[in-house]
Amino acid sequence: MSEHTMDTMDIEVGRYAVRTFRIDRRRRILQPVNPSWRRGRGHESPWRNGACRAVCNHDRAHDAPAEECGCGIYGATSLESLRAQYPVLASNIVAVIAAEGTTIVGSRGLRTQAARVVAYWCHPSSRMDTAGAVIAEQCPAAERFADLDQMLAVYGLRYTSEPETPTSVPAAVDGLRRVLATGHTYGFAPRALAALRTMASVAALVGFPALVAWAFTHLAAQAEAIPLSQYANQSSPDRALVGFISATHGFMSALIAADLAWRLTLTCMAIAMGAAVIRWGPTLFTLRPGGRTGLRMVSFFVTYTMLIGGPVSWAWVAIGFIALGAYNCYLTAYLLRLIGTMIAGRVDDLVRNFGPEQAR
Repeated sequence: MSEHTMDTMDIEVGRYAVRTFRIDRRRRILQPVNPSWRRGRGHESPWRNGACRAVCNHDRAHDAPAEECGCGIYGATSLESLRAQYPVLASNIVAVIAAEGTTIVGSRGLRTQAARVVAYWCHPSSRMDTAGAVIAEQCPAAERFADLDQMLAVYGLRYTSEPETPTSVPAAVDGLRRVLATGHTYGFAPRALAALRTMASVAALVGFPALVAWAFTHLAAQAEAIPLSQYANQSSPDRALVGFISATHGFMSALIAADLAWRLTLTCMAIAMGAAVIRWGPTLFTLRPGGRTGLRMVSFFVTYTMLIGGPVSWAWVAIGFIALGAYNCYLTAYLLRLIGTMIAGRVDDLVRNFGPEQAR
């Protein structure tokens, strides 16, 4: 939770607040929304059996919470305040915690020494079924409410009605909203994140050199129109110039080969994405633990980057990826022929113009 304006410190009994959680479906544990809790704890959840005791990550010499430090277990005093900080997470999961021990209370929230989950609410959609099951396992003493308003009223917490949402939105926007809501609560599939990081690294490390290689490819094609023989047939040929041109063509060939490798990579990616959309496009939003969630998420990010803001036709997306693959196959064949022509042509010119016969 983020910081609040804190006013007073007291020993609290029977004070309640609301907060939200992330859910680790693989290990079936509750995770705080702030990633700093991992420091010094590895992968162990601080919310065992629905209870947590704060330990300062900065200076363990003092007990949490401390006025001069930001340590402690955070909670919001109203749903409005909680959703102002975490609009997506707090739309999926809202938990009521009971503050225990030393507590610093502010106008919008509190920080406490210890807390336990006494009640919780999960969004009624099927995508939050796993979240409800995990919370029930980790917080066996907590009561689950189907009505959020009723839960807040039972514990005397202020309630602010949800903002009005449009009754009709484009399919792509609605799908993106649902996937992001699921990803915020459960976290995105590690394989999907690894694939996206790999794609970003390839684009950064290979994409720019590939653009340079593509530019030099066109320069090399222009250079083909200037045969080496016109320099070699001069009365006093400038062999340094001929050597420079030959070296330049060799460098061009290397650059074209790099661009060829990039084109082959794009071809494989396009074919894979097209296959993913054909296979999982209609059910792309059915994100479940395990399986091929990573591949679904990769295809989701690619397609929605292109098509956000309007309805999605999975057939047209698949056709687009297949067309991209076919186009790259054509460019690959062209570059292979260009490399062969350059290498063969330069060797023939060098042998013809600078061989033993010419030397005599």
